[in-house]
This record gives sequence, structure tokens and C-alpha cells, in this order.
Amino acid sequence: KKDPSQDMLSSRGVLVLIALLCCWVGSGDSFNLWPGTPAPYISLPTLDGNFTFDPHTWPEYSPIMFWALNNNSAFHERLWTSDDSIDHLLLHTPLTTHWVFMSFAQNQSSSVYDVLLYFQSRILSRMYHLQFHPSKVQHLLSHIHFVTEGVSPPSNPSWIGSLLSAYSSYIHQLQVSYSPHPSTTIHSTFRRLDAQFNFLLSPDPTTSFPLYYISSPCSKSNKAHQTLPKNAVGLVYLNNHSSSCGSTPLDLLFALQINHQITGAVFIAGPGQHLFDISCPYTQSNCSLVSNMWATMISYEDGHSLVEQFLRYPSMQSMNIQALLTPTPGYEFAIDASKNIQSNGFSGVITGEYQPTPHFKFPIWALDSYYFLYHEQSYVHKLRETTHTFNVWNHIPQPINNTLYTFNFTTQQLKSNYEPWLMIDFAMSCPGLTDDLCQHWDAVVTLFISCEGNALRQVELGRWINAFHRRTGRWLTDVSSFLPLLYNPQNPTKNIQCNFSVNLADSVATFNLMLKPKTNNDKTNLTAESVQQMWGQGWLNINSTYNSSFKPFKFIVPSTIKKVELTAVITGHAAAEFNPMKHVFTVNKKSSYEMEFLEAGTEEGCADRVKEGVVPNQRGTWLYGRGGWCDGLQVDPKVWDITDVVKRNG
Repeated sequence: KKDPSQDMLSSRGVLVLIALLCCWVGSGDSFNLWPGTPAPYISLPTLDGNFTFDPHTWPEYSPIMFWALNNNSAFHERLWTSDDSIDHLLLHTPLTTHWVFMSFAQNQSSSVYDVLLYFQSRILSRMYHLQFHPSKVQHLLSHIHFVTEGVSPPSNPSWIGSLLSAYSSYIHQLQVSYSPHPSTTIHSTFRRLDAQFNFLLSPDPTTSFPLYYISSPCSKSNKAHQTLPKNAVGLVYLNNHSSSCGSTPLDLLFALQINHQITGAVFIAGPGQHLFDISCPYTQSNCSLVSNMWATMISYEDGHSLVEQFLRYPSMQSMNIQALLTPTPGYEFAIDASKNIQSNGFSGVITGEYQPTPHFKFPIWALDSYYFLYHEQSYVHKLRETTHTFNVWNHIPQPINNTLYTFNFTTQQLKSNYEPWLMIDFAMSCPGLTDDLCQHWDAVVTLFISCEGNALRQVELGRWINAFHRRTGRWLTDVSSFLPLLYNPQNPTKNIQCNFSVNLADSVATFNLMLKPKTNNDKTNLTAESVQQMWGQGWLNINSTYNSSFKPFKFIVPSTIKKVELTAVITGHAAAEFNPMKHVFTVNKKSSYEMEFLEAGTEEGCADRVKEGVVPNQRGTWLYGRGGWCDGLQVDPKVWDITDVVKRNG
């Protein structure tokens, strides 16, 4: 039987999954379908019959991931040709998740079903390779749906088509212009796959570069034997060069830089070869030697056609190329575990200059965040059954300065009626309805507290880092160590009054404080007595004088005190952002308590924490591990019990 893969993935790598037919059954207004709004009814024709989402009958905790495939995107092609990418989807998709695969294909084709069957066989082959049990295979196939009608917004009347138009995106392309004759200029546009963002920049889309065919990257000569200009870009076959300088794109980049001093490289994939990732192993120290270059890859057919033009017209020494960021409708969204519409973020383009690795781990991270938020919201609802919640801000634009809040209890009542437990429920969002108006850069978000009658003023109560250009999330932060900041020692019988401030502009905050009333079952009978600030808060440079900034701190522990805790809130930024560090606290010259940031600088240290609340698929290098923090996450205080090592009464 004919191999259907030859229909779907030729050596050009063009990916066409399904054809365009009209129309889908659905209802809704795209202008109301922004992130967080309830998803409306939809019914889609698939290979296995209609797939229907009815919000009235669809179970909670069963999110749906929608992906519309674009055959003009080399990024999308790589998603499907990478075994590791498909394996990741199969291995990390929770059992209650559904996947709906769609396409922007424009015309009906006789090979559509062959293509869809190929894709199914691709998934089956990876399941076989992973040695899945038949029951798991059956379950996954029942949760993966292939839509047999295309989505081409805005012409398609379905709300999905309109939604994808609203959730706009980009694809990476390469425009090539050349003049075989003085009176003739030919323009062509090709798909391109850029080097991984953690290795090289993408080509500048605002600049045109001269392109030269370099037949021998391992030697100093090129076709015309001329000296290339500083901004020259080399067109290079991956499989047509001397073995003396290696065979990988990294090897060739080294050779091209040494022998030709070029700005960038356009690599031509081998015959029958799919586009693949241009990367440098994260542990390889010489990656930086070519960090001032850029690199991209085009298909064999596209690249070979350009080489043929160079050879056909010897007088044409160069062509002009320009990287394009072509606007396109979005290609992914989700119905989350609470049956609301959600954007999956920027899993195809991190910024205009960067392209992430084509991999299904990006939508899987989005999926992980939906499960996290569902559990977080469920936990908050459960907490509220046994706690008292005090709403200070409700979707208030930041920055917020000195909001006065009066509690309905006194310091005496707080000590006697509540456990020594304090939780912050904090959420950040954006002024608009989408990610477009969100903060473009990450920043330290600090919540300050100043309570009447308390000697400690403008003290940090909570710390977060906002996300890069994304609607940030919701987090719970245990700040029980700071409960005495609410006290009014000067007038303990007066209702507590506190001023709260937060420092991030162009954002919207919701802030609740949660307290837990004492019950008859409370056997600890402990009361938070006091808090002392050991060293001032603020920024310190990591240099030779850093340790000397912290003088020994002496404190007296009365004999009536039953428990003593040491609490630290530390994050490393600038030079300390990506460098592992250790902070050591020594009590009474013998007992040490350590705080290590070993994840700083790791390739996916923060991406690994999406299940803890990190906002995924931001527009920056959010994946890297950092010094005690991640973009789009709270900073949890580190608490040590030092009761056994302190001296009583001094």
C-alpha cells in the first residue's frame, strides 16, 4: 500500500493536514470570547464522527487543547516530524485532557484522508515505540480528534475561526529577491526554521542582507573568490562540504565565521530531510563563539532552486534576503479545566527576535497551568470554609499607594481568636482583555505594609515577579512569620488599621488576606508574639563587600517564648540572576541554615515549575532557572525553626 507519509511530508516539508470545507456548527460572538470567559457550544466533524463540547454537560477538570496547523510554518512542520515532540505530548498529556487538531488548509484534496491516516499512524507508531499498554492506546485515541473541515478565519462563520483571528500570531518566513537580468527582479518567499532562541538570535526582520552561495565553507574561497561584505549571509548545503570542518550546523558556523566572517547562515536541508533544530548543547562551552551570528534553515527544494540561479547566472554574485515576521491568525487556544476560554501564550514566537524550539512541551506547559489554576481555585474555596478572608483590592489598577484597610478586630482579638497563620491570596492581570497590553518586561512586584502603632513601617509583606507580556496568574503565599506586622502594640484594643502599597505599573491586582480562626481542637495554643527585622530590605550588589553588609544581629528570647523562627526572602537579580548561589545563616556561631539557588542558569528550571504556578509561554526567556525566583510566580519565604539553638533571656 502507498505510504501516505509521501503525501503529507515531502522533502519540502509542506504540512497539509485537512482541507477547507464549510461550515462548522457553533454559536457565539468572538468579541466576547476573551481569556477567562465561558466557552460556548461547538460541534466539529472529525474522522471518528462529531466532537461536541456542550458547556452544560461537559465535565469539569477535562480541558480541551485546540491546535490549527499552518502549512506555511516550518515551526509547525517540525512539531510533527520530531519524535521527541510527539512523545512528549503522549507521555505528558493528563488522562482527562482532549486534543482537537485542525488546519488552515485552503482547498479540498483527494489525499486529505491519507494525510489524516498518516498522522494517526504517526501517533500509533510512537505509542508502539513507547510500549504503551493497549488500554492506554485506546484511551489516548479516544481523546485525540482530527477535524475534517478547515478553519480559515474570518471567512469561516464558526466562533473558533473568529477567535483565532483575534488571537493573532506570526510565522517566520524568508523573502529572497534577485535580478538575473538588469530589467528583471524576482521575489520568492520561503518557510524558515531559525536556530533555537537559547543559542542564536533570529535574523533582524528590519534589515536586508546580501546572500552569497558558499560552496566550500571549510575553505577561505567562495564561488566568486571575492571578499564578502561584513553583513554578508552564506547559503550553505548541509551535506555538500568537506568533512574537514565537521558536518553539523554548529561545525559549519565555526568554519563560516573563521573563513568568511559572515553575519549569518541560511542552511539548506539535505534531500528528503526534514527541517530540524539548529542548536548548541546547553553544556557546550564554545556556543558563545558564534553568538554574534544568526542562522536559519530552509528546505532542500527551496535552497537548491536558489543555488541553481547562482550557477545559471554567474554574473549575479549575490541576492538580497530579508527575514519576515508574517502576521497570521493564532493557531492555538484552550478550554480550561473550568470550561473557560484561555490563550496558550507564545509557544510559537517568544519575541520578534527569538523562536523557541518547535516542541509540544509548550502547549503541555500551558495545560499544566490550567490544572494548577483549577487546583488553586479549589484549594482557595476549601480554605474559605475554615478561614476568614479580607479583600483589600479587587481588580484594581497598579501601582497602588497607601490603601487604608480597617480590620474588624483588635490586636488583642487577633492574638486570642486567630491561629498564628497568615496567607496572601494575590492575583495579577492586565488592563486589557488580551496579553497585548501586559507588561513587556519582568519586574519585582513588592507588597508593602504599614500598620498603625507598629514600629516597622513600609515593610515587605509579599514578593512576586510578573510575567513577560502575559496575563499573570494567581498564587497563595504563606507569610505567617510576618503576622505581627499587623499588630498595634501602642493601642492593642483599637481595631487594626493598615496601609498597603504595591509597586508595578500597567497591571491589575486582586489582593486578599486570609486568617484562620482558632477552634476547640487547636492544641498548640501558640500566639505570634513579635517579628524583628534583622537587616534592611533592598538591593545589594554581589561583590567582595557583600558579606560585610550583614553585621551580627543580636536578639533576646524571653523564657516565655516557645518557638523561634528565622525567615528570609532573597532573590538574585542582574549578575546573580543566572548564577547558582548559597546564602548561609549562622546562629550562635555553630548552627548553620542554608538557602541555595542551584536551579539558577538551568535550561528549563522555571519551566519545570509551571505545576507550582509559573505562568507558561511568556514572551521572554522565562524557561531558564533563576536565583530564587521565576517570571510569573510568587517568592515564598524560607523559614527555619531555630528554637533549639537559641539562648533564653539573651
